[in-house]
Amino acid sequence: MDDRTIVELYLARSEAAIAETSRKYGARLKKLAFNLLRDEQAAEECEADAYLAAWNGIPPAEPCDHLFAFLGRIVRCRAIDRLQAQAAKKRSAVLSELTREVEECIPSPANVEDEAEGRELARLINAFLEELPREKRDVFVRRYWYMDSVADLARLTGSSEGRVKMMLMRLREKLRQHLEKNGYNA
Repeated sequence: MDDRTIVELYLARSEAAIAETSRKYGARLKKLAFNLLRDEQAAEECEADAYLAAWNGIPPAEPCDHLFAFLGRIVRCRAIDRLQAQAAKKRSAVLSELTREVEECIPSPANVEDEAEGRELARLINAFLEELPREKRDVFVRRYWYMDSVADLARLTGSSEGRVKMMLMRLREKLRQHLEKNGYNA
């Protein structure tokens, strides 16, 4: 079933919407949460939270052409919220590792003083990603949005882990240069 049809089920308040969403995207949503949390049960809870948020958020939202992105953002936010709650007890290695990797090229929130600047930063990052060849863009997004491990990325691309690490390092440097060229300094 396509996204538009699933969204129409949500708009009609049909419980089949959740079943169809789960059938089409459940495994991907759960993997996204698991990549952050490394906990099967917590990942399942984030997936379920996404279905509830979709039920409550459609309408007014109507993500007809980007349902997975809509749901993925919810799952990712829920998983990060859980990590932050856990971090109150102990520092999360996964999140801190990924944060360290990109913190040198993206300015801290203190440097982005208002929402307009935040939107401009998002536009610049999207423009950077659009300029990349598909493989590099996919590797970058899968690492820093979906939180895939370097080992998983190496398997997906048929490359060595060393090649993937080098590609990511070069991409972070290119992103830093792209942002600096456009007035953003880390």
